[in-house]
Amino acid sequence: MRWLILVPYYFFGSILLGFAALLVSRFARANVDLGRLAAGASIVSVAAVALPLIAGWTTIDHYRALPMLSIGLVSALVAAVDLLVARSLPLGADEELEGAAAPRRSARAAVTD
Repeated sequence: MRWLILVPYYFFGSILLGFAALLVSRFARANVDLGRLAAGASIVSVAAVALPLIAGWTTIDHYRALPMLSIGLVSALVAAVDLLVARSLPLGADEELEGAAAPRRSARAAVTD
């Protein structure tokens, strides 16, 4: 049961790595695929938590709430910086997300109009 403390580390680590990678790609003006970026952030986050445990460099007792909360706070700060930078340095993926968020009409609704 005590292994469940690792789940927030994976979660906040993925968010932190994902937004950090987005910031780097914004400043580098690189075109990124958001699906691959999210998958890569998740894999690196799991590896960053699991590898030290598997290698014996640390124990589960070292994973406490305070470091997890600091990772969560830093991830929120990085997300806020990305939000501020997004207007001046847009990504091609931003346009894709805006298009995906627009409500779509079904073919049946179009026929009845």
